Amino acid sequence: MLMGLLWASAAAAEAPSMPGHPEGPMAISSRSMTVKNLDHRIIFDRDVVVKKGDMDLQADRVEVILTAPPNEAAGHALSALPGAGGAMLAEDNVERIEANGRVKVVQGGKTATADQAVYHNADETIVLTGRPETWEDGYRIQGSRITILLKEQRSVVEESRVVIYPDEGSASGGP
Repeated sequence: MLMGLLWASAAAAEAPSMPGHPEGPMAISSRSMTVKNLDHRIIFDRDVVVKKGDMDLQADRVEVILTAPPNEAAGHALSALPGAGGAMLAEDNVERIEANGRVKVVQGGKTATADQAVYHNADETIVLTGRPETWEDGYRIQGSRITILLKEQRSVVEESRVVIYPDEGSASGGP
């Protein structure tokens, strides 16, 4: 889902190599969580961490927009996690997820950063804006907008800039 994202090939602005969705439940923790039943939204603020499979997303704020109110969506769209500000989400009730502020996604040796990221569940796309950048050993990709099409396992980078490092370890540090 949200995290099956960002790994574009260094060869071109459109790239065919990207992993699919990680398996397992999605867990979200934050310092503050607000459930807005009338708006079909769950808002996570401050130190937000979204975990799904082997991927982690960190952001200042994450809004989950549901297909129905949290207390009605299939009866169990949201289940509380132990501790304050945590939740497990039923993915089939998620319309989209909007992450804002210092967005960072990590999966294995792959990392992506942006100011904003929006995941659209229906078409399984992720759009990164606000200085989006991805990197892993050997290369770094930047652009004005990075769109990840999960079903098609490809990425489109607008106004792309690719840096390929001769020493594969030199790009792994990230910003």
